[in-house]
Amino acid sequence: MDKKEIVSLVIPVFNEEKTLFRVLNAARDSGVDEIIVVDDGSTDASVPICNDYVLGDSRIKLFFRKENMGTGATRRTGILNSTGAIIVFLDSDIQNPSARMIESLYEPILKKQADFVLASFENDGRITELVAKPLLAVCFPELLFLDQPLSGQFSSRREFLFPQRIENGNGMLGIVLDAYLQNARITQIPIGKLLHTKRDIEIKKKQAQAECRACLLRFLESRPKNATDCKQKQLVEH
Repeated sequence: MDKKEIVSLVIPVFNEEKTLFRVLNAARDSGVDEIIVVDDGSTDASVPICNDYVLGDSRIKLFFRKENMGTGATRRTGILNSTGAIIVFLDSDIQNPSARMIESLYEPILKKQADFVLASFENDGRITELVAKPLLAVCFPELLFLDQPLSGQFSSRREFLFPQRIENGNGMLGIVLDAYLQNARITQIPIGKLLHTKRDIEIKKKQAQAECRACLLRFLESRPKNATDCKQKQLVEH
């Protein structure tokens, strides 16, 4: 494809020494113009791996946090320090990344077919099935066509990303819903089976809380003010 817009790739990193080199190899082989790697206070070998890669590719820019603040904070840093009109996001814990996977995420935007693209894959995540989809069914049923609304593999036109609204933790519904509520054309691209690191239950609990908070906040914000006021009045009267 004849690419005419700058595409930036943002890769959040936190203690992913086992998979990071694969992700960086895929990023380097892809057609993106800029690679923003944001380390979120890693204590393993992730930082030395990042430093090695930046020497071999001028597209790679590294940013380091001394304190771990969460995936949302790294995405925010990536957005604010990138230059592309199109921004792609790729998790660093993927065991089977490829350049083609990355390119498939931004091609629909380059072709003017979409403004926001989520990866669709075969895995059934606990938070996705038990939290995100039930929330969407109640609050935003028109988005139930999304197989993986919490996918960390996604892309967007810059104007549909709002870094000031992204919370520090690992939450995706807020990002997707902010784009949707600004009339972004959202689509999904199948990428087959995605292999990634399994997170423990405590991390999952925090993510579930973040997704609930983000969805409910945007649901209330999106309602007509008079309807919200009326509902609040009914609650007071009861």
